Amino acid sequence: MAKPQTKSETALQSAVMRFGDDAFRICYMHTKSGKETLTLLSDVFMQYFLDTQTFKSEGEERLWVLRTAHKTCMDYYAQKIRKKLTDEQIAQRSKDMPFETPKELCDILRLHYTLLTAVALHYGAGDNTRFIGRVTGKSASAVQNQLEKAKKTANMSEDDLREWVETLKTPDDLLHRVYYSVLNESKDPHFTANSRAKRLKRNVDRAVPFAAVGVIVICLLCVVAVRAGWFGTKYVRTPDVILESDTPVSSAAESEVSHVTLTPEPTASEDTREAVNMSLSIFVPSDSGLDQYSYKSLPADGAVLVQKMAEKGAFPEDVTLDALDYIKDGEVVSTMKSGEMLEVRLQFSGALQEYLDSASSTSSLEAIAKTFRAFYEAAGMTLSKLEVYSDGKPVTVGDMQINCTSLMYGELPVSAVLDGDTNEPTEG
Repeated sequence: MAKPQTKSETALQSAVMRFGDDAFRICYMHTKSGKETLTLLSDVFMQYFLDTQTFKSEGEERLWVLRTAHKTCMDYYAQKIRKKLTDEQIAQRSKDMPFETPKELCDILRLHYTLLTAVALHYGAGDNTRFIGRVTGKSASAVQNQLEKAKKTANMSEDDLREWVETLKTPDDLLHRVYYSVLNESKDPHFTANSRAKRLKRNVDRAVPFAAVGVIVICLLCVVAVRAGWFGTKYVRTPDVILESDTPVSSAAESEVSHVTLTPEPTASEDTREAVNMSLSIFVPSDSGLDQYSYKSLPADGAVLVQKMAEKGAFPEDVTLDALDYIKDGEVVSTMKSGEMLEVRLQFSGALQEYLDSASSTSSLEAIAKTFRAFYEAAGMTLSKLEVYSDGKPVTVGDMQINCTSLMYGELPVSAVLDGDTNEPTEG
């Protein structure tokens, strides 16, 4: 495998000697460790050694080195747990450095990691906010805010900050060790593979936070889309499911939910639907909310659904469905075309209102609403509005008229539905 093109050893040595002090100060303030600073500096100048671009000026070259040092420090934080060190821990990590770490310097080194590069360059090298912004990818005003925050957090004046940051001197032999570390690594027979692997790992590490944010955003958008019905089906929180052929099991957790392909219901009259068997569900009130019973084959007839609900105890068996009216533009029509938004009025016997008066609960009405919604969805239709009548009058609970469309889609809690006084759908 061909060895990658690199800068000359002379160019590498010159860059290390000219820019090493400033890069050292950045790396040390982030790591607080001589050993880790050496590792990061070697990585910075290895990237410089492998980069064959020609710089227009020494200023552009210095900017490239310092920007790379800053990015390398950010990569360092991606691999390390950011823990706040004590004065004793900082002193222990810096025992091989040619300077002391008194409390004042420790307070500076413990500044938030996003402030350290700006502090190192402004107070250590005398760089202005515009240049620092080019290094860190921030605007000059953002850098100025960082410097103000650093002064406030460290509780020091600019002169004190400059005095302490300038004490961070590079060890005499450190830059030579960095230089020879890069040269020795470049002489490794596996240098090409290692350099490419490091570059790939660095790119992956930098991309992971953005990829994670992207996945989270996509997941949130999917949740919003499902709840808003962007995929064609409005989101509804369903009750616990009890699957049965004729007899319910003890709980939904004891059996797996199976999804049955639904056969579209032909749109014609009630007589035509009676000849069609479909996979249908009914809902029945229970102590825990609503139980759902799924039948693989039932006549596509609203009266049959009401009869099954009565058999399961949703209401007395003398409650019957006398008529099912389709409503369009406020008028009763005989048929509806396939694909239209259905508005349905259920005409029950007077026994339903008598039962609701004694029960003082909307649970039976909610069971009716969800049962008929599932009935029409099984036929590939959408029930947009539902009215429930008993003995020719809208049903009431506690003398309050009930919004059955809201019950059908679960858009309002029961207490809110009881307070309603219209049959118009209410947004949740």
